[in-house]
Amino acid sequence: MIKITGCESRVIDYGIGIHNENLGRVSMPYFTTKKSGDVNRGMGLGLTICRRIVHFHGGNITLSSLNNNGTIVNIDLPYKNNIDYNLFN
Repeated sequence: MIKITGCESRVIDYGIGIHNENLGRVSMPYFTTKKSGDVNRGMGLGLTICRRIVHFHGGNITLSSLNNNGTIVNIDLPYKNNIDYNLFN
């Protein structure tokens, strides 16, 4: 029997990565590294909203990054009711 207790999603970005000094701050509201007036500048709310939604559902979101090697975002969400599968029936 296999017991499924949650779901893990992974998003991998092969961009320039996030500098170590910013990694702990990227999910803070309104945090951005882009200059004022940059047409690609967002509001700095994306990861904050994602983290709150994931935590609201009892999950966790973690980021890991290497300079010039991209970023990995892991999202772990529990199932509300565990699912049991019997592979032999």
